[in-house]
Amino acid sequence: MMSIAFGPSNITDASTATGNGYGGAYYTAAAAYALEGEGNTYMQAYYDEYSAGMSGNELKHNNVYLQNDSTFFPMGVYVCQSLASYNYVATAANQTDGFVSVVATGYDAEGNLLNTVSKRIVDWVDNQIGNRKEWAWMDLADLGEVKEIVFTLASNYSNAWGLEVPAYFCLDNFVYQTDTTFRPTSSLAETNEASSLKIYPNPATTYTILQTSAEKAVAQVFDMQGRLILTEKVLNGYAQINTADLHGTYFVRIVSDQKTETKKLIVK
Repeated sequence: MMSIAFGPSNITDASTATGNGYGGAYYTAAAAYALEGEGNTYMQAYYDEYSAGMSGNELKHNNVYLQNDSTFFPMGVYVCQSLASYNYVATAANQTDGFVSVVATGYDAEGNLLNTVSKRIVDWVDNQIGNRKEWAWMDLADLGEVKEIVFTLASNYSNAWGLEVPAYFCLDNFVYQTDTTFRPTSSLAETNEASSLKIYPNPATTYTILQTSAEKAVAQVFDMQGRLILTEKVLNGYAQINTADLHGTYFVRIVSDQKTETKKLIVK
């Protein structure tokens, strides 16, 4: 019996994929390790198209919500295909135009669908990322204020009975806000001088270092029109941003589950 919900996995050795069929590869991130390295736990899930498609969506699964049943503002999460999915795509005949996407759908307190966003973890369309092993940042801010998020898969590796690609995927470092005054789409503004966020060098040329009191967070760089230019993970309070291809004035925003900090960055 396959589980159709998130479960923790600390399988970090690709050798566990031996044995009957794909074996442990179903429960292993293609990256082989959690986002934070070997031995750390991440979440793995199996997507069951049949259950998700039942009348009234009674068996909605792979859902994320707060234990206190309150609404929240999702910012993003790192996603990765399973090793089983990677192995399948590596031998698939239609690599030239195949794709696999993680799809996130937000619902309000009444169960109404709010919005949907997606991130391709396999993409041979137009010669894009190909069969990706690495963790990839999935921006969830466009979902807005939600009560629940449901994660599913979409792919053209399918037939009349559904997905042919092994429907397993992984998540790590889910970032969200609960502050009711927070709106991801609000205009960017610098936080006050009491902010823990430090940026150096600033002005920057080829790189800059971000330092913050948040141990784990996501750094986002926006241009002056509010467009997201790049993201980088913050670990142990630090992140390095490659600015070699940037020029001008930008906003750097640090988002953790405790707070959001924003400061200007100038790149010469």
